[in-house]
Amino acid sequence: MRILALCATIILTILFSAFAAAVMTYTSLAVPIGPWIEPTLALIGMLLVQLLFSYFIASEKQSILTIATIAGGISGIVASACAWSIPTIHFLEPALFQEWLRTPWYFIGAIGVLILSAGALGLMMAHKYEHILLPDVAYTFPMAQLVYKMIAVQNQMRKMYELLVGLIGSFIFSCMHFFMHIIPDKFVLIKAQELLWFCVPNIVMRLDVVPMLWAIGFITGHVLAVPFAVGAFAKLLIIDPCHKIFFSALKSDSFLLAFCAGMIVQGTIMSFISFPKMLMTTLEKWRAGGTLHQVIQEKCSIIRLSLIEVFLGCVTFGIVSYYLRVSFLGMAFVLAGSAICAYQLMLFMGKVGLAPLGRFATFVMVPGMIIFGFTAVQAAVVAAFVEISGGVAADALSGKKIAQLARMEQKTVSMFQWLSLSVCSLCVGGAFWLLITHFGIGSAELIAQKAQSRALLINAYGFDIAAMGFGVLFGFLLKKLRVNASLVLGGLLMPLDWSLILIASGLSTYLVKDKEAQYPFWSGVFAASSLWMLLKTLF
Repeated sequence: MRILALCATIILTILFSAFAAAVMTYTSLAVPIGPWIEPTLALIGMLLVQLLFSYFIASEKQSILTIATIAGGISGIVASACAWSIPTIHFLEPALFQEWLRTPWYFIGAIGVLILSAGALGLMMAHKYEHILLPDVAYTFPMAQLVYKMIAVQNQMRKMYELLVGLIGSFIFSCMHFFMHIIPDKFVLIKAQELLWFCVPNIVMRLDVVPMLWAIGFITGHVLAVPFAVGAFAKLLIIDPCHKIFFSALKSDSFLLAFCAGMIVQGTIMSFISFPKMLMTTLEKWRAGGTLHQVIQEKCSIIRLSLIEVFLGCVTFGIVSYYLRVSFLGMAFVLAGSAICAYQLMLFMGKVGLAPLGRFATFVMVPGMIIFGFTAVQAAVVAAFVEISGGVAADALSGKKIAQLARMEQKTVSMFQWLSLSVCSLCVGGAFWLLITHFGIGSAELIAQKAQSRALLINAYGFDIAAMGFGVLFGFLLKKLRVNASLVLGGLLMPLDWSLILIASGLSTYLVKDKEAQYPFWSGVFAASSLWMLLKTLF
């Protein structure tokens, strides 16, 4: 790679990493699901490469775009993992969390060190197992295939124009609302109605968030729309009436939280039932089988990792261990558990293109609370460590699959993934601080549903047992119906007006012939709207 092309790749990687950190921090705090950022980065990158790097030859343009997209994905998954775990501390120890916020540099630095420590483990796991998992035909890496095809297919001018229309249109909409006041702040969609035990709340539509929510709902489709609809309508038709009939002594919020805690306990129990089998499968894969596998495994020993990777991982992990004040055995358990979960998440990513971070964080957090007596704050940080390391490992391996398809050098890709991890360790904490101090955690803009769910699990012993039992039964019903219970929780906890937008936009995908053909436009809307919410914190 020429020096100029290398410099261009570094610049675009830094831009993409900062952009992904900012966008995914807000998105993952606002809704309980975050679209993969790589397709959006690839589309935006096509436009930027044509505008800024037109003097490079075609192969260099594709190389710059591919590496920057792969690296930027690391920043996006880290931001999501942090947004789904770190706010748990606010719901457990609000006074402590507010104290941290009052010292911004400490808050930003602490998150940065946690990201470097956990991310280093994730990158080392991806580096160690890339030569085993990437050649295995059982792992197709569907997300990597999608991103590679987006980048490799030539003649993308139409997609770039659609993306640009989405970006500009969303910014014009936001300016008309915020500066020119042409678009009203909100309007009443449905006035509060009450009949016997059934009550429809006052639904006020906030127009400033409609573009972003509609874009997220359209991109995720029925995956989000169906469970959110189940959650929203279950609250109106089942949960609220049962509260009035059977649990009227409890406050409405207390009953809802206890009910949700029951759902989470049910999901945790079912996950632990399947965990031993999953663990045995993972251990068998690690130690086994086949002459070819043994040869490859011997070549992939830990010695392949550079001294810088090992040193950075050990130093940052030591800092995290010191501030957590957990015993040596406790931290060894966290490290071993995180490595096992990271490996399993890489397998998930390879087979189905998903990374269920929260489930695996629970596998380490709950035993740690029982065996080593982790406090609530320690448990929340441990969950964040597992989610970050596992998310980075899965995304990094998916990125390496893109590089393999593009016939790029894996060593070069690894270097830029480390660069992205470093950039996001500087950016995520700042984005957190800006958003939380401006909007407030737990508000409609930053509901942080995933973090609320984990806080409910940690504090489950303090809720009404009967109300929790009702939630456990509802969780079993959802499992029987094969509905994603964690997303149903989003429909229960999120304001109904927000849920209705996500449901309507997700179901609207059934009205179009080719949903993917409209991704560029809605990716532009999603990126511009998310950035606008961050810019509002500066006005």
